[in-house]
Amino acid sequence: MFVRALRTFLCLALVLFLAGAARAESITFDYATGITDTMLNKYSPNSNYGNYGYEGVYNSGSTSAYQSLLRFDDIFGDGGNQIPLDSTISNATLRLYLYTGSGLDRERSLYSMTGNWSESSTWNSMEGGVSVGSQTVATADATYTENGSRGFLDIDVTSSLQAWANGATNLGWVIIGTGSNWNYSFYSSSDYSAKSKRPTLNVDYSGPVSGTPEPGTLLLMGSAMAFIGWRGRRRLRRRA
Repeated sequence: MFVRALRTFLCLALVLFLAGAARAESITFDYATGITDTMLNKYSPNSNYGNYGYEGVYNSGSTSAYQSLLRFDDIFGDGGNQIPLDSTISNATLRLYLYTGSGLDRERSLYSMTGNWSESSTWNSMEGGVSVGSQTVATADATYTENGSRGFLDIDVTSSLQAWANGATNLGWVIIGTGSNWNYSFYSSSDYSAKSKRPTLNVDYSGPVSGTPEPGTLLLMGSAMAFIGWRGRRRLRRRA
């Protein structure tokens, strides 16, 4: 009886501990937590747009003449407003406000950056704009087609966040135009006057399972173990 009770208790305690450690969380990053963003302009190749209120994507034939760069800073770590490394990302949504756009089939691709950049980067400093595959990952993290000329866009970036949670360096994304049609878009940047229309990133995740129980769990397990031990010794004395 004593051994069976002890085994049952330990199994229950382990289940409760693991369930608590994998608790789902949701967190939103925005301009207040830190955003780095800018635009690269082929037609003004030495200009930087780090303090500009908009980010642009301009597709001219098969050339993406405006490219937008965006990064949410310091989103992984052990701080109170950070995601722990090795977390499981169940959903991550990048929300952008499309301020204006025109042209047919406004196809867009979003790639994780592998090359360094800053808000002072220019078309020329990025070696003639961002080159897919050498300054980015080879495959787009997300693709989407814009509809309408104004409104919010929700872009699924779960794969990006999971890669960063797994240890890849977060260097943000580049957004480029794809396809052969002429078109353009402008999104509100982190410097846009209306704060409600600045970019946001919402992430749902479960933190990594820790191998060390919380202090409260240890206290509960220790108390129960002491009680079970006392019951066991009492039974032995009675039999004696």
